[in-house]
Amino acid sequence: MPNFSVLTNPQAASALLNLNRTNDMVGQSQERINTGLRIGSAKDDAATFAIALGMKSDIAGYKAIRENLALGNSTMGVASAASDQIAEQIKEIREKVVQASNNETGRDLIQLSIDNAVEQIRGFVQSSTFNGINLIDGEKAQNNEIYSVVGNLVRDSTNTASLQKIDVAYQDLSIEESSRGLGVLKDVDVVEGKATETTTSRDDPLSATINLAAAGVDLVSGEEFTFSYKDAEGETQTLTFTTATASSGNFTIRCATGAGGTTSTVAAEDLTAAFTNLSADGGPLQGLGFTIASATNGTSVTITRDPAFGAGEIIGFNFDPLGSNTVIDDSRFTLNESHGGSAAIELTLNGTSRLDLTDGTATKLQEGDTIDVTLYRSDTNITQTFTFEVGERGKTVVNGASIAGSANKYSLNYADVVGTTISAKTIDDAAKIIADALVDNTAGRIGADIDTFLAGTMGTDPATDSITVQHIVGQGKIVLVDQLQATTDNDRVVGFNMANAPGGDLDFDFMLQQIDQAEQHLKMVVGEIGSAQSRLEDQSAFMESLIKAMNDGVGTLVDANMAEESARFQALQVQQQLGLQALSIANSNPQAILSLFQG
Repeated sequence: MPNFSVLTNPQAASALLNLNRTNDMVGQSQERINTGLRIGSAKDDAATFAIALGMKSDIAGYKAIRENLALGNSTMGVASAASDQIAEQIKEIREKVVQASNNETGRDLIQLSIDNAVEQIRGFVQSSTFNGINLIDGEKAQNNEIYSVVGNLVRDSTNTASLQKIDVAYQDLSIEESSRGLGVLKDVDVVEGKATETTTSRDDPLSATINLAAAGVDLVSGEEFTFSYKDAEGETQTLTFTTATASSGNFTIRCATGAGGTTSTVAAEDLTAAFTNLSADGGPLQGLGFTIASATNGTSVTITRDPAFGAGEIIGFNFDPLGSNTVIDDSRFTLNESHGGSAAIELTLNGTSRLDLTDGTATKLQEGDTIDVTLYRSDTNITQTFTFEVGERGKTVVNGASIAGSANKYSLNYADVVGTTISAKTIDDAAKIIADALVDNTAGRIGADIDTFLAGTMGTDPATDSITVQHIVGQGKIVLVDQLQATTDNDRVVGFNMANAPGGDLDFDFMLQQIDQAEQHLKMVVGEIGSAQSRLEDQSAFMESLIKAMNDGVGTLVDANMAEESARFQALQVQQQLGLQALSIANSNPQAILSLFQG
């Protein structure tokens, strides 16, 4: 029998130690069952926990990338859906053009269907926005910008992370400009295919002059004169200027004591400066087409309107002298008034007979179209018309050259003002050629014959030519200005007129080529977007597989085997019960000693 001591119970100590170990393992097993994790913190297995932590971080990144890919795929999907609908509209436009080529009647209704299809395309493009991004409206395509979608997270040999992107260029399916996108479609016209003109004239005063000189008379402080004009809305406005002994702002004109020449020079300088300031940004004269200049003697100021630039009209100056200073009266002001002819005439070429398009659309001029320019010579009292005529397609002629056997008729080269099947000309191209020809003084050209008729009074310089020719860039507009409007016996401009050639031969082959061009461009865009969309879908599928594999890997590292843990937990519970019994048995010997003292 082993030694027995009431001070030491090694059997109980051993049983207690084993029981505590069992209890620890029961607690660990119960925690794994509760959390489902075999390694829940670094204390369980530091190395494995660190590996799993990094993998979980990558999984979170992959999930964010999966969302980005879904967003990008939706953006591509919107653009792709719009492209499909646009393809249907182009198909309908082609059908309508072929239909119109076989039917001379009902083309107005056919054209209405074409116009509706064009508007549908415009609507599809403008509404193809997802999450604020439109891949096909052409705005960013002009800047060669790229739409990027984050598609992957990769690590190099040093475990450094970086992002990989899937890029697609912004595309242009816009229909706003003929020179880009699908803009050629808006020039398809099966009605007449003719150019038309808009002619306007301006008969209001061209200029007004104030003469500040008066022999021996000075302006005195407090005198007023006014300048009246009409603004862009046609409302009459008045600017009042007051003389003073010192300058005090744009509306004050200085005067000084002394000789009239000295005084007047100072006043003219101030008035010119005041008008210049009033025409600057924010000034009441801004954008009205007024120009201001002082005479070389420094005593007068003239304000002139340019009818081609701005809608302002001149009414004139008026003077209100003080006291007996009546020498400086209204006779000091001159107004360049209309003499019965037009101060300016304008010819605006329109791209179609149905709409007034001045935004760079094709001219739709054709063989035999004529444009008349009528002028008047005062000393002979003769009015004469000079006529441009569009030449034959495929035949090269010199622009503005006299047509043999036709009095006062001059050529326009078909390829220059209409274009070819490769490149259509715009209304602005044609307007510039006409304007340049009008002042071309080469022998046998319209400009030389006009010079002969007017005795050299027509050109481009307002300072030397009584009639000036202006081409308004970008508007398809030509303006002839009568610079000597107030002189009753000067040469003058009379008018423009345009006539279409009979028949209206429509070039359906050219229209179909334009449609082919638009369709080829659409195919290229569809290919770009479809390719990028396919990449996004493939990458999305890869992300799904990668996330699953990564999750499986992390589970292998840290997840608890619940069946195994359940069996282990039951076994530990049995060990726990046995341990308690062993501890109870070990503690029974000291209890036996106590029975000896009971009696």
